[in-house]
Amino acid sequence: MIVFLASSDLVGLVQIARHGARSPLKKYSWDKSPWEVNLGELTREGSFQHYIIGKEFRERYIIKHHLINSTLFLPEVYIRSTDYHRTIMSAQAQMMGFFPEGPELLSQSMNSKALPPFDISILNDTISELKLKALPYKFQPIPIDVYDKSNDNLLLGYSTSCQIMEEFVKDSQENEEYKEWVLNFKNDIKGNLEKALGMENIDFDEASFIGDTLECMKFHDFDIPAGIDNGLYEKMIELKDFSNRYLFNIEPALKLATSAFYMQLLETFDDIIYARSATKYKVYITHDRTLIGLLLALDLWNIKNPPFATTLLFELHKENSEYKVKTIYNDEVIILDKISKSELCSYKDFKNYLDSWIDKNFEESCSIKDPQQYFNKDKGILFDRQS
Repeated sequence: MIVFLASSDLVGLVQIARHGARSPLKKYSWDKSPWEVNLGELTREGSFQHYIIGKEFRERYIIKHHLINSTLFLPEVYIRSTDYHRTIMSAQAQMMGFFPEGPELLSQSMNSKALPPFDISILNDTISELKLKALPYKFQPIPIDVYDKSNDNLLLGYSTSCQIMEEFVKDSQENEEYKEWVLNFKNDIKGNLEKALGMENIDFDEASFIGDTLECMKFHDFDIPAGIDNGLYEKMIELKDFSNRYLFNIEPALKLATSAFYMQLLETFDDIIYARSATKYKVYITHDRTLIGLLLALDLWNIKNPPFATTLLFELHKENSEYKVKTIYNDEVIILDKISKSELCSYKDFKNYLDSWIDKNFEESCSIKDPQQYFNKDKGILFDRQS
């Protein structure tokens, strides 16, 4: 559990989180699980995860630390999601926990005045049910910003929203670590996996999707195929996790995948410090690969894939007249060793570190088609970053 320092005032919060538990991304004949949602969709368990996060953060940041109003005041809060149902629904679920008390009508007279321009046959029953509440259970609707996948450099910077990434993927597959993983799969996993699942010609990429399906099944307590013992299961999860991160072995890919988010993080904190905006809490709901990149950029990656509903927090504190940043990953305070030896690091040092990392011309860089042109642009070289 996080312990807040009494000597500092919390003045801003940026949260970036993975969506909650979901169904698999691909359907296989051996998966007999009773999925109630389509492929890649948030399950009820995933909704529950983010609702609980919302309840917990309400207790911490509204009730205890009064960061923002207890009821929604839109200028104080900004919510953004990638353009996937599972992330949008996760954001909705979290906000239900964070703002459980929605609005009431201005007066009793609005029961007869605030109506659609046509007859409502169930009007009396509805009024009797709601009283003065605008919505059942005092539900509070909250706007969630969503950008088209092809233009979402902020949360999907590792994808084809950044054109050069396709070439970086090819380059990363020439990396010795990648080749070693593929060879190990062929020699140590492929045969046992095909036998266990009754499948043929499983390649490395397909194995990653199979690992994802197995992980989703196990999370939801569904039976995995009998031939998948614990040893083989763990190997499949490790393979899936590697598939999520190998692109970032190329430093320019990692830099471009994370620059937009870290630029906006600094802009958000600067706006708070210089009173340019009333927004004190920003929430971004995204994917595991996004978080992997952000953690790697801060040298915080520990190889393990971010679980469902993983949450990375950046708190901005004011201690006397100095602003400081606390970084929290899944409720563990992280010391940014390259910046500070303290849990609260100077915002000036934090900003300088990120400024030295960020490609401020990432949009121009993303439009480059030949990786060699990117390296020549800054007279840089290809850098293999081993995980």
